[in-house]
Amino acid sequence: MTTRHEFVHNGSAYALSFDWGRDDFIQAGALGIVIEASVVRPGREPVVASLAVNVTPDEEGALWFSVTLQPGDVELARLPVSELLGGENAVTRILDRIPVQAIDPVLGCALRGGLSAVIDQLIGCWGDRPDKAFGFETAWSVLACIRDNGGKVGLKASARFLKCVSIDLFES
Repeated sequence: MTTRHEFVHNGSAYALSFDWGRDDFIQAGALGIVIEASVVRPGREPVVASLAVNVTPDEEGALWFSVTLQPGDVELARLPVSELLGGENAVTRILDRIPVQAIDPVLGCALRGGLSAVIDQLIGCWGDRPDKAFGFETAWSVLACIRDNGGKVGLKASARFLKCVSIDLFES
């Protein structure tokens, strides 16, 4: 399943998309999400960057969260989901690792917004569970919840992306 949000301003075409990976993610043993941001500005080469976000259980059923930046296959984070649940410090550290200026200010901002929407949903799915114990049942439940709320994640990320585009409006 893929969702895509597009905006055009002053001839520049911006896009933010989410590829929610395989439909059989539970059988595959992981949830993989690709967040891609792109911009095509008049007279310039297109710029595209993406984050591969994976949530996978280990042998004991504890969930692990990892983020890899493309191009370059740069691992930005790999940590237990329990660390994400511990507060904003872990989330902020991950978001701060996205090299916003090196990619493109608007695209970096869009990727941060998309990733933070995914992390918000992961934390929300975990918090919605009455039993907070780790294990495979919890892992599958959280993974399914994230996937089932893809539309909500997309809307939240889209609103954040609009803020990024509005920043670019003042710099154009």
